[in-house]
Amino acid sequence: MENWDWNIGKKAVANLAELRQTYPTIHEIEVSPDGTKIALLVKTEDDMFNAVENGEQWPEPSEKLWRMRYTPSGRLYALAMNDDEWTVMVDGEPWEETYEFVWMPKTSADGDGIAVACKKDGDYGVSLNGQSWEEGFLSLRDYVISPDGQHIAASVQVKPTPEGDLDAFRAGSWTVAVDGQAWEPMYVGVWDPVFDKDSQRVAVQIRTGVNDYGFAVDGQAWEKRWPQAWGPVFDPNDGAAVGVAKSAGKLAPVKESGPLWDPGFIQCWRQVFSPDGKRMAAVVSPDFGQWTVAVDGQAWNRTFGEMVGQPVFSKDGAVIAAAAKEDGLWTVIVDGNVWERKFEMVWDPVTSPKGGHVATKAESGGRFHFVVDGVVYGDFDNAWMPVFSPDGQSILLKYEQDGTYYRHVLPLSEIR
Repeated sequence: MENWDWNIGKKAVANLAELRQTYPTIHEIEVSPDGTKIALLVKTEDDMFNAVENGEQWPEPSEKLWRMRYTPSGRLYALAMNDDEWTVMVDGEPWEETYEFVWMPKTSADGDGIAVACKKDGDYGVSLNGQSWEEGFLSLRDYVISPDGQHIAASVQVKPTPEGDLDAFRAGSWTVAVDGQAWEPMYVGVWDPVFDKDSQRVAVQIRTGVNDYGFAVDGQAWEKRWPQAWGPVFDPNDGAAVGVAKSAGKLAPVKESGPLWDPGFIQCWRQVFSPDGKRMAAVVSPDFGQWTVAVDGQAWNRTFGEMVGQPVFSKDGAVIAAAAKEDGLWTVIVDGNVWERKFEMVWDPVTSPKGGHVATKAESGGRFHFVVDGVVYGDFDNAWMPVFSPDGQSILLKYEQDGTYYRHVLPLSEIR
């Protein structure tokens, strides 16, 4: 991000009106993180599919092409099928490996790792940067790519469970595979694998009985079980896993040593640590049907009757923001204070590296806007998520207006 063009100004990148005339069937439109490129997934005249980036097609079309996205580093990729074989196209070049099917693409935080769930030779696994696991599995539920983009952890089924065989079900047939190597212990179910910040350890939610849930780290299960448990993350300070579990009718974050918040809430999930690990926030329900954010066990006073989205910390941990919905309308809540404006839709907010600013994009009546610290800016045909500059003094806006896609760097002082 530091190497992006942060010079103040507005630049027309692509004439979308002309591109829509050239390609009447457009299935997806994506914009690169730095806003310098815009890609269209189109159907060509010969009924093939291709990606068009800043007006230029990839060298070869595909029989099928879908789920086109940019990586955080700005590489354009999509899932492609030709001659009944699937692969991944990256910047117009296909992986050498092909598969019976691919789905669930994910990228690492730095954009160097691109992974997909895949089916090959009748088995299920994961391919990372075009290299699939040597050993496949009976089924694959979900997976995660490590922060450094070098490793994969997935929930996999290693033993068949014949229909109606309750003994086989109770014995467990699911575990975690890390880079294709399965943990030895098996469980009734496993969900939500997650790596620690160093990409070395893996935690997962497990089910060991009809109503027995818990957590395992690197193949070692915690001794305690709960009637409900989910969503482990790692504490960036001590490296311990933190899940959410139910005790005495209340849900709260827990470590292997015991609960972190007391007494807990009617509901609790989406726990997240601040970057420095000093604070933890989660979406909670202090009263039935009411949602808010709790920070270190203390719920904000303002609640919402429909939902609250993922809490987002600023880099310095000083600001917490989340999207929230009530009476069919969305807004953003920041440190317990609610923005006055309401919209038909808002996206999860982003925070500035410095200065405590919060921004998002919003939609009302089919029109798109940017909202910065509660102030609405612009009225556009389409828009993509804003990005704060590293110094927190300006903001990158990416939008379509009157058939043209613009990249616009604007000082925050001009948003009033």
